[in-house]
Amino acid sequence: MKKRLFLLMMLTGMYACIPAETEFSKEANRPGQKPEEEEVDPDDPLPTDPVDYQGIEPRLFELINFDAPGLEAAKAQIEQKDMVGATQALIDYFKTRDIVNPGIDLADKYISASGKSIADQALQHRFYTISYDQGTGEDGQRAFFDNNDANGQIDWVNAPAGVSDKTEYIKQIHRLMWMPYQAQAYNATGDERYVQSIMEVYDSYLEKYPVPSGKGSGTPWTGLQISVRLLNWLDILPYIVSSPSVTPQWMAKMLVFTHDALECLRNTWYTPSSSNIYFSQVQALIENAIFFPEYKKGQEWFDDGISLVSSQLSDQFNEDGVQNELDPSYHLGVVANFQAIQEFAVANKRSGQFPDDYTDRLKGSCRFMMDIVYPDYTFENFNDSRSSHSSKNVTLRNLRNYSAMFPEDGELLWASTDRTQGTEPTSLVQKYPVSGYYMLREGWSSSAMMLILKNNYNPTNAWHCQPDNGTVALWKKGRRFLPDGGVFTYTNGSTRNSFAATANHNTLTKNKGTLASGAMLGKFLAHQSTDSYEVVVTENPSYGDLTHRRAVFMVNKSFYVIVDEGYGKAAAPVNVQWHLSADTKGSLGEAASVIDDLSASHAYGAHTVYTDGNNFAYRTFCETTDGFTAENGTSWVSDEIDERYSRRFYRVTLTKDAEKAARFITVLYPITAEVPDIKASFTDNTPGTEGTFHPEGCTVKVSIDGSEHALSYKL
Repeated sequence: MKKRLFLLMMLTGMYACIPAETEFSKEANRPGQKPEEEEVDPDDPLPTDPVDYQGIEPRLFELINFDAPGLEAAKAQIEQKDMVGATQALIDYFKTRDIVNPGIDLADKYISASGKSIADQALQHRFYTISYDQGTGEDGQRAFFDNNDANGQIDWVNAPAGVSDKTEYIKQIHRLMWMPYQAQAYNATGDERYVQSIMEVYDSYLEKYPVPSGKGSGTPWTGLQISVRLLNWLDILPYIVSSPSVTPQWMAKMLVFTHDALECLRNTWYTPSSSNIYFSQVQALIENAIFFPEYKKGQEWFDDGISLVSSQLSDQFNEDGVQNELDPSYHLGVVANFQAIQEFAVANKRSGQFPDDYTDRLKGSCRFMMDIVYPDYTFENFNDSRSSHSSKNVTLRNLRNYSAMFPEDGELLWASTDRTQGTEPTSLVQKYPVSGYYMLREGWSSSAMMLILKNNYNPTNAWHCQPDNGTVALWKKGRRFLPDGGVFTYTNGSTRNSFAATANHNTLTKNKGTLASGAMLGKFLAHQSTDSYEVVVTENPSYGDLTHRRAVFMVNKSFYVIVDEGYGKAAAPVNVQWHLSADTKGSLGEAASVIDDLSASHAYGAHTVYTDGNNFAYRTFCETTDGFTAENGTSWVSDEIDERYSRRFYRVTLTKDAEKAARFITVLYPITAEVPDIKASFTDNTPGTEGTFHPEGCTVKVSIDGSEHALSYKL
């Protein structure tokens, strides 16, 4: 090509120098004389007739392998230079090929009321997000914010007034999460408006945010935004491919977009590679590779995806099966992603290259979800989890998926069938010591009392893990008595920090301070059983000069005793705080708990006053009295982003001597209405040696209306 260009340049220069009278001389243009032929460069392709693409993106024909089986009609149209016809033949091929999305059943015309509402509101650019809405609309469903600007155009940059976490809101809008609902609504109703809305919004988005040619940046082309859009497209296309609204021109644009978005994703992997976001990107790559083998890069994508999925089986989970970000909700999502990938591969006969032990390596992860959910199939607000998202139906659906993977596990079957089949578990204590989760329950019935001790090992300060080592949560008969405070907002700042603060949890602190970076190093010390109690012991080097050891006793499967010891060289105030229950509907609020001021005897406590008789009494006792103070107030609970309600808390403080330990005993006792006479004390120190820490263990006694219980552990 360079040689030809050089020749043309030379000829142009020569003609520019020919005198006018010579240029068209009779000698040079005698009638009937054949003009001298230009020498042809054998390495230069001959010019071809121009192709009229009629709005079809030309790159489509570079990216798709039209020699693939099934694309003969499209290839024939290409040879006829009918690019519109070729693209239409490609669309027709997508309608009938044997590649499937196993999560979609085109014969199922059902759509839920909530899904239909999401689809309908999106027609007005009122876009669904997971975490944000304006309350309940006239149809009884969530009402979403208007995302139009003053000119009636979609505003992709600004969050509407009324959204507090604007950064997270914009991220969720850029994921286009309402579109699969619109595709499902089209399948259910045949209403072309849903398809036209999808096309219009995609056009708006791609005009404003075209795919970068290399590495992506900013909100549109980083993180979950890329992967969720690519996964959503797999849930949209099967529903709309037969729509008369879908033109060859639009389909060609979307297929080029899909290719380029996958290449952008491969250039913009999220870090760290062990995060849930990274694995979502891996899922997007391999599922698109399976769904679109027609791309010339399809096999390359699949090979990369297989390699990444194999390594992610180890990278995503700790040895005890818990996802490494230590958040139950993200754990749930990552397990679901692994399942979805496997189902996608099996449905399309592409699972042969998966690791042989792919399923087996997920078993501990599935068991963790069975163990950590409360008896009503909900879970706690630990870390960035939101209890409002953990409905019984959702949990049971996930447990059924797990049970299908491990049909030989009778306990998973029992849990997944709402206690109607399989084998009821018998273990009352479940331990995940690498990650730091421990469950102590009186039984497995639907109303059984259950306490969760959370003492995470998080040396990398994973974003979704709060610095709350040693905290506990308590549940009985459908009520959370020591609920975790939750997250309220994802945006880093004072509000997020206040919810995550160590003192906003049910644990021990030094002068109410939050654990420093690198101090979440929860350690499992022991689990011991006797005829009358179970005890789990853990500790955490919370402040460098102060280590927190916590022992949780479950006594006679009827109440809990928590022994806290702060030991080390610190000379400072040491606190234990208990954030109590509240009615989430607001009818009781912080009034659900009544403070019991026992400070005259160097103790403190509270009890709940629910009229249904499902209540708890709390009592905290101190071994030493130096600097003893007790206080109470209100703190926040957030079960959902941007939502919060208040509840009571109380805090007991001692001044720790540098040579001594700060030691507390807290009794959590279920009651109906009347509070019994509760007493507790340490029995391992003699008068004058109070505050001595014993590394090998401790002994205490607890009295309930005169009935004594001797409790101890020994390391």
